[in-house]
Amino acid sequence: MTPTPREAERPGQFDYRVYLARKRIFSLLEPKTVRLLSERNGQPAWAALLDLRDRARRVLLRELPEPQASLARERAEAAGVGDQVDIRVMDYREIAGETFDAVASIGMVEHVGSVNIDAYMAKLAALMKPGGRLLNHGIARLRVGDAEAGPFSERYVFPDAAPLHLSRIQTAVERAGLHTRHVEDFPDDYARTLLEWQNRFEANIHRAREIAGDERVRVWRIYLRVSRQGFENGFMSPYQVRAVKPPT
Repeated sequence: MTPTPREAERPGQFDYRVYLARKRIFSLLEPKTVRLLSERNGQPAWAALLDLRDRARRVLLRELPEPQASLARERAEAAGVGDQVDIRVMDYREIAGETFDAVASIGMVEHVGSVNIDAYMAKLAALMKPGGRLLNHGIARLRVGDAEAGPFSERYVFPDAAPLHLSRIQTAVERAGLHTRHVEDFPDDYARTLLEWQNRFEANIHRAREIAGDERVRVWRIYLRVSRQGFENGFMSPYQVRAVKPPT
């Protein structure tokens, strides 16, 4: 039996699809033709492309910055899905005159803040066709009263960070007229991921210094450790929320 994240001894041993199926949670993209808006905050988009082959008629990836967008286009062509993927460097608020069967917002919600969360979710809802599906993935704060982000992270690693509480995010989901189908958190998984990043960073520390210099290496040494502790100690957690737009 495929192990759960907590049972896995190494990241490659964990099969996320099998895990979801065991819990009777099914993926956002079902095997049929869809139009998907995948909105990512500067994170590599190409990893999703192979999974979308033969499933998505057209995919729009809103990706920053431009060098990553260029790489994603190259990977899409190499994977044979270049004609199915439209990668644009743009503000999600600028998308107009289009609707999608599904919207996947990955790592964006922790940047909009309490002032913009309702407008953000309303825009996502407006981009969905009736009956459309939303996957909203992002980091949320767990402790009441803490600041949205600290000055070190804001300055050096996580600009414009404004993680909200899940309750505030879900309020915006409901205000936008969407119906929540499933919510799940992954703090242990993300802590393990950060540990793997930390180990690989240290294993390649000399190359890291050549690329980025001593100051940036010190920053990331601190951040990887402190961030991992934040997920282990209940300071924050990544959440995935699946929601749908009512058919009428």
